Amino acid sequence: MLSDDTVLTQILNSHYLDDLRAHSMSDLRSMRTNCDEVECSLSFSRRLLHGRIDIVEDELVRRTQGRVSTPSDLVARLPKILSDSVATPPESTQGSRMVRSMTTAVAQRHEENVEDLLGLSTNDISKTDEESLKRALATMRDREQEVSQRRKVLHQRLDAIQAEMARRYRDGEADVASLLMTE
Repeated sequence: MLSDDTVLTQILNSHYLDDLRAHSMSDLRSMRTNCDEVECSLSFSRRLLHGRIDIVEDELVRRTQGRVSTPSDLVARLPKILSDSVATPPESTQGSRMVRSMTTAVAQRHEENVEDLLGLSTNDISKTDEESLKRALATMRDREQEVSQRRKVLHQRLDAIQAEMARRYRDGEADVASLLMTE
């Protein structure tokens, strides 16, 4: 099995969608599945980054107000910090994708990658100096932008594959009854 990074590199290749009409329906389904799996992984990473960004921003605001944080203060504030980031305007949910599941091992790997990027664990935030937090915040924001850009391209690829599949069903090139047998 290929890693998410390898599959993502293949999907983001400018030739990935070349001659979609030449691919079999089975190939298109496989391409769609690969896109869905990688999208799930990128979405999870992005959500982790958003959460960590919100936590670090909250800590930096708290420090500008002269408040001293302890690990237990941070833990107590987590529900409020993270719930504030969940509120999204309705237009941002347009075109949202179905959430897929991932294994615990994959989720753990993403968690570790984000903590490596941050350079400290969430438990250490209250003990970290302000400059280190600002650097970590800038790094996470940059990484979130990269992940968002990759997701955007991935969604374009997925939309093109879906459109080709729909065209085949609409034009009678694919048998709709086969959907019940193969999916």
